[in-house]
Amino acid sequence: MNYDKLIFTETASTGIVLTVDFSGIGELTVESESAGEVTWRRLTAPAKDVLQAKLVAAGFDSWQSEESLPVCWGLELFRNGKLAKHISGCNAVPEILRSILELCIALAENRSNHKLVQSAN
Repeated sequence: MNYDKLIFTETASTGIVLTVDFSGIGELTVESESAGEVTWRRLTAPAKDVLQAKLVAAGFDSWQSEESLPVCWGLELFRNGKLAKHISGCNAVPEILRSILELCIALAENRSNHKLVQSAN
């Protein structure tokens, strides 16, 4: 894995900020401005392994930003705690990145729903 953290921001419609931090204990955070909520999950195997494999397969090193304004989405990739790559665009989010984002959101929602079920028992 080339990157130890990523931050995805989508400003065009949902106002989502998704952070995946593989360093330390490993955390996944999804903040939704439109819904006014934050979901969080600790990343453990096998979810962490699957997510890392998807990120490697995405090949972000070869991605380029679109040269258009306004920016509708952005992706920041960090290596050793420092910003290593910034990618942005205003067209549709590429399918492989959309797949990664959907997985992250599902993981965060699953953890939140699990917590609710536990507190109801």
